[in-house]
Amino acid sequence: MNNLFTRGGIEFLAVFIGIVLSLWVDDWREERELRSRLNEDYKKMYDLFYFPLVDKLSYIAISISKSIKNDLIRGSSKLGYNLRYLSIDIFSSATLLKSINNIDNFLIWKIGKNNNHYLLNIIDSKISAYCKFKKQSNTIVETIKIGDNNIVSEMHNLLTSILINNNKNTSFSKIFIY
Repeated sequence: MNNLFTRGGIEFLAVFIGIVLSLWVDDWREERELRSRLNEDYKKMYDLFYFPLVDKLSYIAISISKSIKNDLIRGSSKLGYNLRYLSIDIFSSATLLKSINNIDNFLIWKIGKNNNHYLLNIIDSKISAYCKFKKQSNTIVETIKIGDNNIVSEMHNLLTSILINNNKNTSFSKIFIY
């Protein structure tokens, strides 16, 4: 009798494990197919911009709606302009500076609304750090940070020196502000 229960228990366990594994594999396949379809649909609707980071293993990816991009291209063409490159926000400024001034190392400081400050540091034509800071009373608060922590700390010190302490700061040799 014991052998019957043991054998029956083992058979039940084998069937149970088989069913669980089968359901898990089905879920995994469905999820993978869904991701693939979503990625394909996303790529049909959006263009991606990749901005490499200094560490060579990472990048910042930003997307823009293809319909908006096409509207911008059509609109500029109607006005007689040849839109040669399209980028986004502070990254546009970095692209412009690299192409016009032929420089590879610089800091861009965008002064935004509501005491928001966006800083982008470029080293060897790659992003070393991108941050968003907010000035609140007598302090600078980091709200977004991407990249090298030492550069982020230098950016924070730069803003603190200038905006809070009214002192000159020479951490960065080339700073472009807009």
